[in-house]
Amino acid sequence: MVASSSLCSVCGTESSSFHLGVQACRACAVFFRRTRERSNPYECKSRGQCDTVNFPCKKCRFDKFSQLLKEKKLKRAATKQTADLSVASTSFPSEQPPLPVYEPPQRDGESIIDKLRSAYRMVGLVRRTAELSMRPERNREHPLNIGMGEYSLHLTTTPFMNEASRILVSSLVQFATESFEEFGDLSSEDKWLLIQHFHKPFHIYDSCYRSNEAFPGKLTRHFNSFTSFLDIENCDDFVKSAPDNSHYEDAVRMARFHLEHNVRPCRIAMERFDPSEEEFLAMIGIQFWTIDMTLPVSDDIFELAAKYRSIVLRDLRQHYAQTGVTEYGARIGEMFCTNNLLSEKVECNKRNFEVFRLLDIFTDDSFVYSMQK
Repeated sequence: MVASSSLCSVCGTESSSFHLGVQACRACAVFFRRTRERSNPYECKSRGQCDTVNFPCKKCRFDKFSQLLKEKKLKRAATKQTADLSVASTSFPSEQPPLPVYEPPQRDGESIIDKLRSAYRMVGLVRRTAELSMRPERNREHPLNIGMGEYSLHLTTTPFMNEASRILVSSLVQFATESFEEFGDLSSEDKWLLIQHFHKPFHIYDSCYRSNEAFPGKLTRHFNSFTSFLDIENCDDFVKSAPDNSHYEDAVRMARFHLEHNVRPCRIAMERFDPSEEEFLAMIGIQFWTIDMTLPVSDDIFELAAKYRSIVLRDLRQHYAQTGVTEYGARIGEMFCTNNLLSEKVECNKRNFEVFRLLDIFTDDSFVYSMQK
């Protein structure tokens, strides 16, 4: 982002960018990120009396950046609170305040694996509740059953798949916010690029992981949403649910091809690796920050990606140590091999969706198709 003035707020040198929401030069930003990972803090040689313009002392330089970052967060929180109190809701009478936005609780000292676990379960709860509530009245589940997770699975349809995709993407925004602290400080453009990029692999990873538990031995059946599935034996019904059936036979063949050559290999790869919950959470955490170099994101994103991939691997190794797994190198290597195979299938999935669009299974303006671009 281009700064309003040309001076770094930390050291006073020329700068034309923001880092973590603070107007600072790249040198100060890199210094801050590296320094906050130190276990031993710096000491001020001038007892806190360093020059307020140029900071020769590393401690004062770090403290200045920390203070600016704290002020930025306090200002943003105050602005948000003022907006919540002053802006009328569009869904309720003007005398009623708008509904509060969910803010995840702060959990000091919690590992990234624990944060990913909490966020992943939140995504599942949101998807389950929203999808079951969308079902037609004749198939509507009792609210108690929805809350307890006791419900029936249905064959997916193209309209339902489209709406379920919207629900998934919305929940992934909260997933990222709750899992990764700095995600909330990114620009809207960077947030959307990351979510759009992550949506595709998350769907495949999650579907394979849950399908292996729900449908053992049925490798051509998988979850198209949280509560609906597609099977090679039911491709006819899936195609019939599309808005246009003018390419019916070709569309059925394409759906079966997709399940046989895209879904089956993914299911087999996930089944062969057989990840624990912690390993699966590490997989999706690493995948979120596996950034395509062609994406138009800032350098800050690539630095954050490297940081969080390291943190996830560090906490996964700690989990191995706590559970008595000493030869964990092979497991981590197998995890990355599985990640690579599933990532390749993500690209195949994009091509398959393009064929589905040409066969009128999905329209140009359907949300589920647009997310595959």
